[in-house]
Amino acid sequence: MKKYVLITLAISLVGMVLLSALAYQVLVGNPEDVRTDTSSGTPQSGVTVLLGSTTVQVEVVQTSADITRGLSGRDALAEGYGMLFVMPHSAPHKFWMPDMHFAIDIIWLNEKFEVVDITHHATPESYPETFTPKVSARYVLEVPSGFATTYGLVEGMQATIDTSK
Repeated sequence: MKKYVLITLAISLVGMVLLSALAYQVLVGNPEDVRTDTSSGTPQSGVTVLLGSTTVQVEVVQTSADITRGLSGRDALAEGYGMLFVMPHSAPHKFWMPDMHFAIDIIWLNEKFEVVDITHHATPESYPETFTPKVSARYVLEVPSGFATTYGLVEGMQATIDTSK
């Protein structure tokens, strides 16, 4: 009996690794494909996040340096655009607003791309305060302030990642 349990666990582990690798490729693709015009605040990555009937064209960031930098130093973020942070693991990650020049909404997503929390109107003046989700998150979507309210985004919504553009 133990033999079958071990075989089942091994197959499950291999499946999870393959699924994680596939999700990584779908989400991130080639980081060099992401270009951002920092003056207009419009990322040009070909990656779109769908939330209900709302779409957000995103710049995907995944390296430690890019995650730390985030939107710092930029002048604006155009409506309908955002930054998607792919964190290395699910946790109550802390975000802050150093060197930010505009307010944002922070949308926290779990590993199933469900909205688990929303921080509304995080302002540059809040620095050095940090923002964390109520529960662990794997992905973080930053959008212009007021976006979540304007488009009726709420906890429990399902996000979908579209890389076909």
